[in-house]
Amino acid sequence: EKQKKMAPFTPSTIPDEEYNAPFFVMTKTIEMLHNSPRFGLVNDIGFAASSNSDIREEYITGAVFMAAITFMFYLTWVIMIVVMNHLGQSRIGCASGEPPVYPAIQYEDAEETE
Repeated sequence: EKQKKMAPFTPSTIPDEEYNAPFFVMTKTIEMLHNSPRFGLVNDIGFAASSNSDIREEYITGAVFMAAITFMFYLTWVIMIVVMNHLGQSRIGCASGEPPVYPAIQYEDAEETE
């Protein structure tokens, strides 16, 4: 009987029959992101590498759509900050990014003692 030649094992590829991986439990954050609304119907990242082009396109379309919505929210926020900063404190107060200016308080007692 001929023995089959096996490739040498590296430490990372040696099977360990005594090791049992812990069961994966999704956190609430992961579950919330997994269940977030999408443009596409599929939400498993494995479909991005699918050989079925329709499923792959549907997953990528959904992922790109959500990224575009997030980017539009960020862009709107940045434009609002820039506009408020440009308007200045005299028009919109502390929303312009400048600290509020309080009028100087003059005490009548201080003027009488001088």
